[in-house]
Amino acid sequence: MTNWKVLEDITNQCAVPLLWRELGDEFIPFARAFLEVEAQAASTYPCRKCACLHEIVVLQEDLLPRTSEFSASEDAQGFILMAVCRCEPWICDSIPLSRAEILPLCLSWSKLGRALAQALGLESLAADLRLPRTRQIGAWSTDAVPVILSVQPDRASLRNVIAELVARLKRNFILLGPTHNRFDARCQELLAKVDAAFLPLDQIVRFQQNGSLQPVKLPGDLFAKFTPQPSDQLDENNARHAFGLVRALETELRIRKAPILTVFRLFCIENLSISAIARKCGCSRPIIFLRLEALRNRLGCDPASLRRYSAHFENIERSLRHSAAKSIYRKGAAFGDEDPED
Repeated sequence: MTNWKVLEDITNQCAVPLLWRELGDEFIPFARAFLEVEAQAASTYPCRKCACLHEIVVLQEDLLPRTSEFSASEDAQGFILMAVCRCEPWICDSIPLSRAEILPLCLSWSKLGRALAQALGLESLAADLRLPRTRQIGAWSTDAVPVILSVQPDRASLRNVIAELVARLKRNFILLGPTHNRFDARCQELLAKVDAAFLPLDQIVRFQQNGSLQPVKLPGDLFAKFTPQPSDQLDENNARHAFGLVRALETELRIRKAPILTVFRLFCIENLSISAIARKCGCSRPIIFLRLEALRNRLGCDPASLRRYSAHFENIERSLRHSAAKSIYRKGAAFGDEDPED
């Protein structure tokens, strides 16, 4: 979405459709994916002319002029909905409305949280933190780093939320917000105390017209700071041993759909979730669970525990590709295919 700031501009992320239409062309797909209609109608309606709230009233139709403008807004037989200006002095015309225009649309935190967790390769973990407009939506890496979404109306509110999170969690965490507009130096100072980080949604995910979210980078790159890194030779040896076992299992099983090595790479190196791997492989989640179970049986450990070796696995793959390329070049040279000028 190009206009994530709309979430910050709407109080409590609940408003009549007029305000959500600031999303422009993204309004309809965003509304279908993440907004829910409230049953209780609004009592006021925003006016673009005087920038105040008009009072919504129900008038008898026979008291109003018979014009196409008014008849198009009829809500029920004999009645019409109007947003009436209460300014002193009165400066605006009344606004005819339909019932759909006065039913508020509210953000579904659960739907948005699940979509973000899926897009960012998080372990889905929803939790109400009892903080205003703030929810935990998941966890990252084997260290289970909390990933928290917070949408605040101003800088002071965001600082208060961050201060309480720092005091309560006493550990590093990842805080997501719509934009950087509410984030300032004091917020950064608070996060630095526990080595936490703030990431704005408008810089890390894109909203698709089908209602899904896509990360701008691989989750492993976005959250590299929070991914445990191998530190010594023993880790490298362990990684090489595990990689060898996976390649042997790949050769042994020769599976065409969701191959073992592909699932291993997406899960242990790119740190993708099971749902994301299933989409990439074009199969169902149960198939991915079966592949991970096969890996667990061969490796003798939970594949998730190997994610900390992701950097080593990447180096191993790179060296294997390099060796394969050199082998192909030597084979070409043996048959006289090399460039004589090289």
